[in-house]
Amino acid sequence: MKVNNLIAGALNLNSKDYKKSGKKVFFDKSNVFSSVFQIESAKEDKHFILLENGEFNLDLIKSMLDGINETGERLLSEPSRQNVIFYKKVISEFMSIIISSSVCLKEQKGGSLGDSKRPKYRIIKIINDKLDKLAHSVLQNQMTQIKLLDSIEEIQGLLVNLLM
Repeated sequence: MKVNNLIAGALNLNSKDYKKSGKKVFFDKSNVFSSVFQIESAKEDKHFILLENGEFNLDLIKSMLDGINETGERLLSEPSRQNVIFYKKVISEFMSIIISSSVCLKEQKGGSLGDSKRPKYRIIKIINDKLDKLAHSVLQNQMTQIKLLDSIEEIQGLLVNLLM
């Protein structure tokens, strides 16, 4: 399974550290379940992706990315409803972990029109650029699977419209 070099670059790693053996990955439900379980357990503790010393938990990130790649390859080889659901779950959990660790929403009142009429502004600050780059590179790496998922959902929508 190939992993995009952008991921290694986003984390300032050598691409050799990120390459797996050239063996073909065999999929089974327990493998997909374990990757979803790891992401679920990581979601319970938002700051687990960042260690106490401020460095990334590379083992967790690698296991999450492996789960995304395995589920994406399985979706491409077998586009079933169960694989679509697993893929959506893995991507959404990964993105929620990354966003919770890399983006901060701050609400600020502005203007001088009086206390009751002051508009509220919401400011999004990117806390950790490396995590943001990682999320972007993962989405770029999974673009074919996301396009397949989009076309599957579009076809399902057309079928629902046809039945009504």
